[in-house]
Amino acid sequence: MYTKFKKTILMFTSVSVFSAILLSIIRIVLSQKMLETGIEMYTHNSTAMTVFHIVLSLIGILLIISGFFTALKHKSNIRNSQNVSQLTVFTSMLCAFMLVAYFLLSVYDAMISDWAILGPLFGRPATASVTMASAVFTLLLLVCTIPAAIYFFKVSAATAYRPSFSVFATLVGVWFMLLALHAYFNTTTAFNSPVKIFHIITLLSMMFYALQEARLSLEIANLRLYFATAYLTVFLGTVHTISDTVLYAQKRIDLQGGYLGITIEAVYVLYILSRLLSFAVSRKRPPVHDTERPQKIQ
Repeated sequence: MYTKFKKTILMFTSVSVFSAILLSIIRIVLSQKMLETGIEMYTHNSTAMTVFHIVLSLIGILLIISGFFTALKHKSNIRNSQNVSQLTVFTSMLCAFMLVAYFLLSVYDAMISDWAILGPLFGRPATASVTMASAVFTLLLLVCTIPAAIYFFKVSAATAYRPSFSVFATLVGVWFMLLALHAYFNTTTAFNSPVKIFHIITLLSMMFYALQEARLSLEIANLRLYFATAYLTVFLGTVHTISDTVLYAQKRIDLQGGYLGITIEAVYVLYILSRLLSFAVSRKRPPVHDTERPQKIQ
């Protein structure tokens, strides 16, 4: 039974990645033809983009269902479930270093600009690019960045997830939520821009996965929710990071979170992949509830 469980994880993880790569290519091609540079809006009557977003949504829904199907025979909570694999150590270190780099460069940019990005907080007039809302969320992002980095440092230095990780894991989710709010209140792009909306949805999926990681640290993560959010986040994150990076390189869009922001998002997708692969290749069966009868490992 557990062998089938691992194969199911590997299958849906592969589906998430390969379908995301395919849709990334399609999104890039369609955006090159239909995206209006500057306002980041698609041309009117862009039926192809409408169909693309419908397909994107349907695959996302199917992956959520797949997450529940993965854990159909394993409904119990995870208890001290997985050791930290070498791949997870590597990807968590990448996440940690990128968050530290984000903090240092953000502070440096603020200092050389005389703290212009936080200007409204110090009584300076708001501008088209720096509003009170953006200043508030920029400050909160900086405050949460180091605790979020500490979580990944703790993961990379540990052999297993522990309850003490939960607070820092929650702050990782808060960090992605703040990044989503920062992107939403970025007035340089229209609020209804499909590019911005897709970015925000991706960030929210990363937030939900981070909260499942926090639950896992507390040994109360539900397998069904865990895999549903993991598959979805890998799928959306891959589509977003690949296509937006290419479109930014072609000067068709601006990166809402900057080049460091999208790099952190890409590395976080790799981290989630490492967690899924840890389940898929682990030789250790997830513990079951005390009242459940253990099943024989095939």
